[in-house]
Amino acid sequence: MLQWLHRRALSRRAAGIEDELRALETEAAAAAEAARGRLFNRAGDLCTAAGLTRRGVVFYGRAVDAYLEAGYLGPASAMCRKILRSSPGAVRAHCTLACVAAHEGHAQAVRTEIRFFVEASRRTRTERLTIPRLRLIGEAVRDGEVKRYVAAQLLELGDVLGSERILASLEAAAAAGDDELTPEELQWQRLVRTAALDPDELWKYA
Repeated sequence: MLQWLHRRALSRRAAGIEDELRALETEAAAAAEAARGRLFNRAGDLCTAAGLTRRGVVFYGRAVDAYLEAGYLGPASAMCRKILRSSPGAVRAHCTLACVAAHEGHAQAVRTEIRFFVEASRRTRTERLTIPRLRLIGEAVRDGEVKRYVAAQLLELGDVLGSERILASLEAAAAAGDDELTPEELQWQRLVRTAALDPDELWKYA
């Protein structure tokens, strides 16, 4: 009897969570990007509190995408770190942190986040997906030292061609006397695209 009551309580709780999630999805569909980020964050919290960690991470990822689209870098980064606390192997969260750092132009922070990104990809054996993302980051960043660092990381991952392409673009820009390798808006668009691409799309841009 006690087991039946327990199962029934769990079933009612699960049904209640599903109702709340559907309501949040409906509200998010009609909301602006920043508001969608907050709503997806709330949905992720509901899932996490119910022990549905993987599903929660999916909602947190959707919150990251919404914040990025709105240009809210702080909340996007905070969501990534929230994801990593519950799922340390979430490689895409590391990628997004690297992209945000690249956009903000802090060279040391970019190198640190890229190192974490590469290390996470090695732990999860997802180097194949990391290589095209690193290529895109290397194309988007304007700092020459960061470009060289990305090229070195690609070389360590066995991507000789990608490394050579980035170094060649750096040399070409230096020869042309270009101080700004890409306009800021174009750079950000490329970095957002890099963070948001699905695995099947990545190699189109490699």
